[in-house]
Amino acid sequence: MSIKSFFICAAAFLFIISCNNNTTQVLLQDETDTHLQARETSVSLLIIEPEPLYNYFPDHVYGALRPTEKMIFDNDLLQLFRQQTQSPVVGKKVSEDLVPDQLESRRFELEAGPINLISPKQGTDLSTSNINSRFTVILDKYHFSSYQVETGGGSYAGHEGDPQNRIRLDTAYIIWDNEQKREIGWGMVNASHILYGDDATTSYQNVIKSAFQKIIKVSPFIKSDSV
Repeated sequence: MSIKSFFICAAAFLFIISCNNNTTQVLLQDETDTHLQARETSVSLLIIEPEPLYNYFPDHVYGALRPTEKMIFDNDLLQLFRQQTQSPVVGKKVSEDLVPDQLESRRFELEAGPINLISPKQGTDLSTSNINSRFTVILDKYHFSSYQVETGGGSYAGHEGDPQNRIRLDTAYIIWDNEQKREIGWGMVNASHILYGDDATTSYQNVIKSAFQKIIKVSPFIKSDSV
Protein backbone atom coordinates (compact mmCIF):
# COMPACT_ATOMS: atom_id res chain seq x y z
CA MET A 1 0.00 0.00 0.00
CA SER A 2 1.34 3.45 -0.91
CA ILE A 3 1.73 6.19 1.69
CA LYS A 4 -1.04 8.16 -0.02
CA SER A 5 -3.42 5.18 0.08
CA PHE A 6 -2.58 4.57 3.74
CA PHE A 7 -3.53 8.11 4.76
CA ILE A 8 -6.73 7.98 2.71
CA CYS A 9 -7.77 4.75 4.49
CA ALA A 10 -6.83 6.15 7.89
CA ALA A 11 -8.80 9.33 7.26
CA ALA A 12 -11.83 7.34 6.12
CA PHE A 13 -11.71 5.18 9.26
CA LEU A 14 -11.49 8.21 11.55
CA PHE A 15 -14.38 9.79 9.66
CA ILE A 16 -16.55 6.74 10.26
CA ILE A 17 -15.76 6.63 13.98
CA SER A 18 -16.26 10.38 14.44
CA CYS A 19 -19.68 10.24 12.77
CA ASN A 20 -20.91 7.29 14.79
CA ASN A 21 -20.91 7.29 18.57
CA ASN A 22 -22.70 3.95 18.77
CA THR A 23 -20.09 1.23 19.30
CA THR A 24 -22.31 -1.46 17.78
CA GLN A 25 -23.26 0.29 14.52
CA VAL A 26 -21.28 1.63 11.56
CA LEU A 27 -22.43 3.76 8.63
CA LEU A 28 -19.93 4.64 5.91
CA GLN A 29 -21.32 8.10 5.52
CA ASP A 30 -18.69 9.11 2.98
CA GLU A 31 -19.99 6.28 0.76
CA THR A 32 -23.62 7.48 0.72
CA ASP A 33 -25.23 10.37 -1.10
CA THR A 34 -26.04 13.04 1.47
CA HIS A 35 -28.64 14.47 -0.90
CA LEU A 36 -30.72 11.30 -1.16
CA GLN A 37 -34.43 11.98 -1.00
CA ALA A 38 -37.03 9.61 0.46
CA ARG A 39 -38.10 8.38 -2.98
CA GLU A 40 -34.45 7.55 -3.84
CA THR A 41 -33.78 5.48 -0.73
CA SER A 42 -35.98 2.52 -1.59
CA VAL A 43 -35.17 -0.45 0.60
CA SER A 44 -35.91 -4.17 0.72
CA LEU A 45 -35.37 -6.70 3.49
CA LEU A 46 -33.37 -9.89 3.21
CA ILE A 47 -33.55 -12.57 5.90
CA ILE A 48 -30.61 -14.97 6.26
CA GLU A 49 -32.09 -18.37 7.05
CA PRO A 50 -30.15 -21.52 8.01
CA GLU A 51 -31.95 -24.18 5.99
CA PRO A 52 -31.03 -23.08 2.44
CA LEU A 53 -27.48 -22.01 3.36
CA TYR A 54 -26.24 -24.47 5.99
CA ASN A 55 -24.50 -26.74 3.48
CA TYR A 56 -22.58 -23.74 2.13
CA PHE A 57 -21.72 -22.11 5.48
CA PRO A 58 -21.88 -24.91 8.09
CA ASP A 59 -19.82 -23.01 10.67
CA HIS A 60 -21.97 -19.90 10.65
CA VAL A 61 -24.09 -19.08 13.72
CA TYR A 62 -27.52 -18.48 12.20
CA GLY A 63 -30.58 -16.78 13.56
CA ALA A 64 -33.12 -18.93 15.38
CA LEU A 65 -36.88 -18.49 15.64
CA ARG A 66 -39.52 -20.42 17.55
CA PRO A 67 -42.84 -21.09 15.74
CA THR A 68 -44.62 -17.94 16.99
CA GLU A 69 -41.58 -15.80 16.21
CA LYS A 70 -41.24 -17.26 12.72
CA MET A 71 -44.91 -16.55 12.04
CA ILE A 72 -44.37 -12.89 12.97
CA PHE A 73 -41.22 -12.68 10.84
CA ASP A 74 -43.10 -14.22 7.91
CA ASN A 75 -46.27 -12.14 8.21
CA ASP A 76 -45.45 -8.84 9.92
CA LEU A 77 -41.80 -7.97 9.36
CA LEU A 78 -42.21 -5.95 6.17
CA GLN A 79 -45.08 -3.86 7.52
CA LEU A 80 -43.25 -3.21 10.80
CA PHE A 81 -40.27 -1.87 8.87
CA ARG A 82 -42.54 0.30 6.70
CA GLN A 83 -43.99 1.91 9.82
CA GLN A 84 -40.55 3.17 10.86
CA THR A 85 -39.44 4.93 7.66
CA GLN A 86 -40.69 7.26 4.94
CA SER A 87 -38.38 5.56 2.44
CA PRO A 88 -40.25 3.14 0.14
CA VAL A 89 -40.03 -0.43 1.47
CA VAL A 90 -40.57 -2.55 -1.63
CA GLY A 91 -40.32 -6.18 -0.59
CA LYS A 92 -38.75 -9.00 1.44
CA LYS A 93 -36.39 -11.72 0.22
CA VAL A 94 -35.35 -14.93 1.93
CA SER A 95 -32.29 -17.11 1.59
CA GLU A 96 -34.02 -19.38 -0.93
CA ASP A 97 -33.97 -16.44 -3.36
CA LEU A 98 -30.16 -16.17 -3.21
CA VAL A 99 -27.42 -17.65 -5.34
CA PRO A 100 -24.97 -19.13 -2.77
CA ASP A 101 -21.99 -18.47 -5.06
CA GLN A 102 -22.69 -14.74 -4.63
CA LEU A 103 -22.30 -14.98 -0.84
CA GLU A 104 -19.39 -15.24 1.55
CA SER A 105 -18.75 -15.27 5.29
CA ARG A 106 -17.12 -11.98 6.23
CA ARG A 107 -15.75 -10.31 9.32
CA PHE A 108 -17.15 -6.85 10.07
CA GLU A 109 -15.39 -4.60 12.55
CA LEU A 110 -17.19 -2.79 15.37
CA GLU A 111 -15.77 -0.86 18.30
CA ALA A 112 -17.54 -3.36 20.54
CA GLY A 113 -15.82 -6.27 18.75
CA PRO A 114 -15.94 -7.95 15.33
CA ILE A 115 -18.87 -9.96 14.02
CA ASN A 116 -18.98 -12.60 11.27
CA LEU A 117 -21.92 -12.28 8.91
CA ILE A 118 -23.07 -13.84 5.67
CA SER A 119 -22.63 -11.08 3.10
CA PRO A 120 -23.02 -10.70 -0.64
CA LYS A 121 -19.69 -10.60 -2.43
CA GLN A 122 -18.48 -7.21 -3.62
CA GLY A 123 -20.06 -6.41 -6.98
CA THR A 124 -23.37 -8.18 -6.21
CA ASP A 125 -26.69 -6.49 -6.98
CA LEU A 126 -29.46 -7.97 -4.82
CA SER A 127 -32.22 -6.34 -6.86
CA THR A 128 -34.45 -8.57 -8.98
CA SER A 129 -37.23 -7.98 -11.47
CA ASN A 130 -39.72 -8.51 -8.63
CA ILE A 131 -37.89 -6.54 -5.93
CA ASN A 132 -35.87 -3.59 -7.19
CA SER A 133 -34.45 -1.37 -4.44
CA ARG A 134 -31.50 0.96 -3.98
CA PHE A 135 -30.68 -0.61 -0.59
CA THR A 136 -31.19 -4.00 1.04
CA VAL A 137 -31.15 -4.50 4.81
CA ILE A 138 -29.84 -8.01 5.52
CA LEU A 139 -30.84 -9.47 8.91
CA ASP A 140 -28.59 -12.17 10.38
CA LYS A 141 -28.03 -13.82 13.79
CA TYR A 142 -31.47 -12.72 15.00
CA HIS A 143 -32.97 -14.32 18.10
CA PHE A 144 -35.47 -13.56 20.83
CA SER A 145 -34.97 -14.27 24.53
CA SER A 146 -37.38 -14.08 27.43
CA TYR A 147 -36.36 -12.94 30.90
CA GLN A 148 -37.80 -11.57 34.12
CA VAL A 149 -37.01 -8.42 36.11
CA GLU A 150 -38.19 -7.15 39.48
CA THR A 151 -40.16 -3.91 39.41
CA GLY A 152 -41.23 -1.60 42.23
CA GLY A 153 -41.07 -2.59 45.90
CA GLY A 154 -38.02 -2.25 48.09
CA SER A 155 -35.01 -4.22 49.16
CA TYR A 156 -36.22 -4.95 52.70
CA ALA A 157 -38.13 -8.04 53.80
CA GLY A 158 -41.78 -8.16 52.88
CA HIS A 159 -41.45 -5.50 50.16
CA GLU A 160 -39.99 -7.42 47.28
CA GLY A 161 -40.69 -6.09 43.78
CA ASP A 162 -43.20 -7.60 41.41
CA PRO A 163 -41.76 -9.80 38.64
CA GLN A 164 -42.16 -8.48 35.10
CA ASN A 165 -41.77 -10.71 32.06
CA ARG A 166 -39.92 -9.16 29.13
CA ILE A 167 -38.90 -10.14 25.60
CA ARG A 168 -35.62 -9.11 23.97
CA LEU A 169 -34.56 -9.16 20.32
CA ASP A 170 -30.90 -9.23 19.25
CA THR A 171 -30.02 -9.00 15.57
CA ALA A 172 -27.07 -8.26 13.33
CA TYR A 173 -27.53 -6.50 10.01
CA ILE A 174 -25.83 -5.25 6.86
CA ILE A 175 -27.04 -2.32 4.75
CA TRP A 176 -26.20 -3.21 1.13
CA ASP A 177 -26.13 -0.58 -1.60
CA ASN A 178 -27.33 -2.21 -4.83
CA GLU A 179 -26.06 0.72 -6.90
CA GLN A 180 -22.53 0.66 -5.50
CA LYS A 181 -22.80 -3.13 -5.08
CA ARG A 182 -21.18 -3.10 -1.65
CA GLU A 183 -21.98 -2.68 2.03
CA ILE A 184 -22.39 0.85 3.37
CA GLY A 185 -23.38 -0.04 6.95
CA TRP A 186 -23.53 -2.86 9.45
CA GLY A 187 -24.03 -3.50 13.14
CA MET A 188 -25.65 -5.27 16.06
CA VAL A 189 -28.76 -3.93 17.79
CA ASN A 190 -31.04 -5.11 20.54
CA ALA A 191 -34.34 -3.99 22.03
CA SER A 192 -36.64 -5.19 24.79
CA HIS A 193 -40.31 -4.84 25.71
CA ILE A 194 -42.81 -6.02 28.29
CA LEU A 195 -44.11 -9.48 27.39
CA TYR A 196 -47.90 -9.31 27.66
CA GLY A 197 -49.26 -12.67 28.78
CA ASP A 198 -52.57 -12.15 26.97
CA ASP A 199 -51.11 -10.51 23.82
CA ALA A 200 -47.62 -11.82 23.08
CA THR A 201 -47.91 -10.86 19.40
CA THR A 202 -48.07 -7.15 20.26
CA SER A 203 -45.01 -7.54 22.49
CA TYR A 204 -43.06 -9.13 19.65
CA GLN A 205 -44.18 -6.46 17.20
CA ASN A 206 -43.15 -3.66 19.55
CA VAL A 207 -39.70 -5.07 20.20
CA ILE A 208 -39.12 -5.55 16.45
CA LYS A 209 -40.18 -1.95 15.78
CA SER A 210 -37.74 -0.70 18.42
CA ALA A 211 -34.88 -2.65 16.82
CA PHE A 212 -35.78 -1.29 13.38
CA GLN A 213 -35.79 2.26 14.76
CA LYS A 214 -32.18 1.79 15.88
CA ILE A 215 -31.14 0.50 12.45
CA ILE A 216 -32.89 3.34 10.63
CA LYS A 217 -31.33 5.92 12.96
CA VAL A 218 -27.86 4.95 11.64
CA SER A 219 -28.77 4.58 7.96
CA PRO A 220 -29.54 6.58 4.80
CA PHE A 221 -33.26 5.92 5.28
CA ILE A 222 -35.74 8.66 6.16
CA LYS A 223 -37.28 8.23 9.60
CA SER A 224 -41.04 8.10 9.92
CA ASP A 225 -42.74 11.24 11.25
CA SER A 226 -44.41 9.10 13.92
CA VAL A 227 -41.08 7.79 15.32
